[in-house]
Amino acid sequence: MTLTDIKNYLSKEGSASLAEIARYFQADQSLVESMIDRWILKGRVVAR
Repeated sequence: MTLTDIKNYLSKEGSASLAEIARYFQADQSLVESMIDRWILKGRVVAR
């Protein structure tokens, strides 16, 4: 799983919870959260 994989997944789904993303990639939520934080800092993802 890369940052681009997450971006592509979110583009396809529109929106998803942290748990949904972690389940899809079969990854630990804390790992997914740290990766998504990079997209949030870059303004590419909005946390709700």
